[in-house]
Amino acid sequence: MRIFNGMCHNFCLIILFFATVTGFGQGRVDGFFLDTGSATIAVGSGLEKTDTYFIGSEESELSRNLFYTNVFVAYGIAANVQASVSLPYIDTGGNENFQDISFFLKYKLLAKQTGHGIFSLATAVGVSTPASNYDLGGLFDIGQQATAFQGLLMLHYQIPNGWFGTLQSGYSIKSNPTPNGVPIVAKVGRARNKWYFDVYYEYQNSFGGIDYRGTPAPQDFREIGVDYHKVGNTGYYSVNSTVGVYLSFSYLLSGRNVFAGPGFGGGIVTNF
Repeated sequence: MRIFNGMCHNFCLIILFFATVTGFGQGRVDGFFLDTGSATIAVGSGLEKTDTYFIGSEESELSRNLFYTNVFVAYGIAANVQASVSLPYIDTGGNENFQDISFFLKYKLLAKQTGHGIFSLATAVGVSTPASNYDLGGLFDIGQQATAFQGLLMLHYQIPNGWFGTLQSGYSIKSNPTPNGVPIVAKVGRARNKWYFDVYYEYQNSFGGIDYRGTPAPQDFREIGVDYHKVGNTGYYSVNSTVGVYLSFSYLLSGRNVFAGPGFGGGIVTNF
């Protein structure tokens, strides 16, 4: 088990770091845990450059560029317990402010040696809520001013040479009138002492909600339902025992009431 903990201390927190930037991240939990008493701070920025918007499920030529900066902090409370907080600042050209601050607590339910690797099962609970009174009412909105409670379950399998696979899902309960949703993330990658990479597929389904330019009018943008299909990858390199850097790429393929197109990011991770 020690080999996996050592790898994690260098990179695992960048995985969750992306999840709270715009709501289109690669999952809220991962299969790695910090050592007890260890902490990680990640600071990064990125761009989503989109030239397609799905009005409901119909493709349009509406476009938007979104810039973000995010600060993420995590702490290993115990060998199987980890806490984290994330706060993004988003600029869409027509609206900019702090978005939603997120708090998560992750717990490893079990870890079992099977064959040549280790299978683990983890769960996480979290809450996110608006960190500012950002504006609502158009395609340049940075969020839906909703408070969300999320419960997640994650299956993770890793072999000694660092290859791993992860599958996670859960349920997100959002404050009325924003519709609740279910996320699903499948990921494969490899984690070594100095570097890490992954590729992933993410899907989100919202239950109900209205469509942009639908009825009733005028619209309450908190009621819009958002579904999407997204793929991406992450690369990380550990410069030394305390500092690392990462790059990320993603592409939102299609969905409902969502901008589609590429996203790029990068930043610095510091371990304590």
